[in-house]
Amino acid sequence: MMRIHCSMLLMCVFAGLGGGTACAARYVPIEVRVEGALILKGNASDDGSRDADELWNALKTETLEETPAFTRLTFERKGDLYRITGRTSRSIVVDVAYGGVAKTRRIVLQLMSSDSQGRKWRIAPDDVDALFDERDVEP
Repeated sequence: MMRIHCSMLLMCVFAGLGGGTACAARYVPIEVRVEGALILKGNASDDGSRDADELWNALKTETLEETPAFTRLTFERKGDLYRITGRTSRSIVVDVAYGGVAKTRRIVLQLMSSDSQGRKWRIAPDDVDALFDERDVEP
């Protein structure tokens, strides 16, 4: 399967009396798929200086939005933690642009307070750590 990531480069220029300073922001899409269906999506951004490991670890603080496919999932619930189990060992895919892609059979999501954009799910930090060494990172 071919992965295509779009990179949006946003430029902002700050002008001051003595000259200007330019900075760039990198758009970092995040997707979680189960059996090929997109269930959660989100994004992060940075100035382009973070490496793949830092971007992956940002999953611990990024809140993700449900898609319509999310409502068709079956969960095992324990408090504010929800476990999703796929049919095969690689049926759940976590994709962080520039941070890597990990495939697994199960993942735990944490229900958070909804933010202003309706995002309320976070991948449990222990799962982010567990998938760290399992991910594929493109050079």
